[in-house]
Amino acid sequence: MTQESLITEQLRQAVGRESAPVVVEINKTFIKRFAEGVGDPNPLFGDEETARGSRFGGVVAPPSLFCAAFLIGELPFAPIETLLPPRALDGGGEWEILRPVRAGDTITVVNKLTDLSERQSRIGPMLVVSMESTWQNQRQEVVAKARFTIIRY
Repeated sequence: MTQESLITEQLRQAVGRESAPVVVEINKTFIKRFAEGVGDPNPLFGDEETARGSRFGGVVAPPSLFCAAFLIGELPFAPIETLLPPRALDGGGEWEILRPVRAGDTITVVNKLTDLSERQSRIGPMLVVSMESTWQNQRQEVVAKARFTIIRY
């Protein structure tokens, strides 16, 4: 008996879909509180005098900020959520931090559904959902990218 594919035509058509952009204002207080919250004492994240003397010339956000906020806004598969298997596992991810984020930056985040594939497991069929998040500053410079996978079963 052949099992029907989990990837329907409607799911195939969703590949490439981007979420609506979400804009995040970055300020010194936000940066400092985030660094304190994750226990990162690096003075680049809150000590203006030390940060000014660094190669960055001022306070910058910790790179871990992207990891904590990687899914800001709507998931790119939100409109097809009900078509996906109900259970989910984190399938891993990779991050590229391309530019420092500074106090005063306005960051725009867009999430994109990049691929769907199907795999068989011991417990049955799995749907591998691949996504990408892109963060751009107010100058349209990409400051970070993330690629990650969610396994639905």
